[in-house]
Amino acid sequence: MTDHAKQNAKNYCTKVCSALESHDIEIDYSFMENTKGIITKHDVALSVINKEMSNYNFHNMWLSEDSPLDITMEKFPAKKAIRTIHKAGGKAVCAHILRTLEQCNRLSLLPYMSESLIRCGLDGFEVFYANSSKDQIRTMYELCSAQGLIMTGGSDFHGINRTGRCQLGDYNSYTAELFSDISGILCNNYNSNIIEKAIA
Repeated sequence: MTDHAKQNAKNYCTKVCSALESHDIEIDYSFMENTKGIITKHDVALSVINKEMSNYNFHNMWLSEDSPLDITMEKFPAKKAIRTIHKAGGKAVCAHILRTLEQCNRLSLLPYMSESLIRCGLDGFEVFYANSSKDQIRTMYELCSAQGLIMTGGSDFHGINRTGRCQLGDYNSYTAELFSDISGILCNNYNSNIIEKAIA
């Protein structure tokens, strides 16, 4: 599945680059050829030669769900992806699900989506996402606590001085106010049924 995912991502990015070129956007293909791992939209943004905006703004304008490009990528069923991660000895964690649902105006689907993913064997969710609101952090914290799931956190750092992103290791300003022991929560054994340190 990993090789298939890499090829799928490469095919998708090739179509995206072709579409961008039809809008007079120049691409440095050598940059993407030297990309290690799976090529992402972030790599596409970095490969653009003549953009007159930040990578963040370029991504939002040309590579987001609302972009003028009408290109979709083949999606893998969650159950298959989770099974592959487990087979490789990993833990399957869903990143910023609330942000994704919010971008699609589908926040009401959280109970259904989270329950479905948990039934498929998901091990946890990202709780402390850099740009999450207080309510989003609380919602995901409570969901993971109730289900005994792994909690993760990240700054979503995508490079130095990226507009709209936290810097490496940073969170939004109120995360520490909400939780007295973020590192303790994140390091807690994922098998624990009760997290001792809760919301401050």
